Amino acid sequence: MTTKAQEEALLDAAEVGSLDDVISSLEKGVDVNCKSNLRWTPLHWAASNGHLEIVRFLIEKGAAIDVKDKSGYTPLHEAAANGHLEIVRLLLTKGAAIDVKTK
Repeated sequence: MTTKAQEEALLDAAEVGSLDDVISSLEKGVDVNCKSNLRWTPLHWAASNGHLEIVRFLIEKGAAIDVKDKSGYTPLHEAAANGHLEIVRLLLTKGAAIDVKTK
């Protein structure tokens, strides 16, 4: 079982774009779908901040693509809202739903 601090380390690594730290966290057994207080997953953070390689890696490791945050936003919403078109394309090719509604 991992600690909240280990989950926070993974979330932070995804947010700032540190692929090495994302890999390290997952190797330590941190859940790829762990959530922040706002229910953001590492995939939300990576998609929102334009970290394509991390998005790709997280999906390969089983990240839930259509997971919703506290407001109903998915990683696809975040990537689109922030203009990260390559990530939008990747998420769509991996099966992201385009009709998910927010709250």
